[in-house]
Amino acid sequence: MNIDSWGMATQLLEIILVLSLFLGGIAALGAIWRIFLADNSRKKRPQDTKESQKTHEKKIQKLDKVYGTYSIAKVDKMKGHEFELFVEKLFRVLEKDKILKTEFTPATGDQGCDLIIHYRDGHRLGIQCKRYASTVNNKAVQNIVASKAMYGLTLMMVFTNNYYTPGAKEAARSNRVELVDRDQLIKMMNRYNETLRTLHAKS
Repeated sequence: MNIDSWGMATQLLEIILVLSLFLGGIAALGAIWRIFLADNSRKKRPQDTKESQKTHEKKIQKLDKVYGTYSIAKVDKMKGHEFELFVEKLFRVLEKDKILKTEFTPATGDQGCDLIIHYRDGHRLGIQCKRYASTVNNKAVQNIVASKAMYGLTLMMVFTNNYYTPGAKEAARSNRVELVDRDQLIKMMNRYNETLRTLHAKS
């Protein structure tokens, strides 16, 4: 290799090194920013204070007054945020002994995860709730998968009062996302209503 070629090779290596350092810096900044967003979102979650917990319980009570005994016809009439509260209520009743706590992500910027269930065994289930008048496509699955790292999820689920497209089912299988459709929701709701009847009979 002559001197000119050696000089060009050296310059090329220097350029590659500078680019590597630059790209590495961008990646590091991106990681720091994601950590900041996750920490910031945790601070904003509504169940972090006693006052917000009381507000949350009032919303649950209001939901019960409006809908009474739940049925799929009533669920179909719910608004999006009501459906999220309803799904949380299902888990709080049906898996009471397994759950440590539940929490909602911010109304905006939730990155595809609406509700997080913290289990006593250490698992963290992220749920995206879709009260839809039509079938749910694979975007819902992609969204909950995208939120996995941000919220440290170990389990992922999409809940709907409807059904899923073939694309959504395929995406769920590939990413280990559990899908709860209309039929499964009805079964859970029946168990929920029966559990409450049993509890009321004992009280």
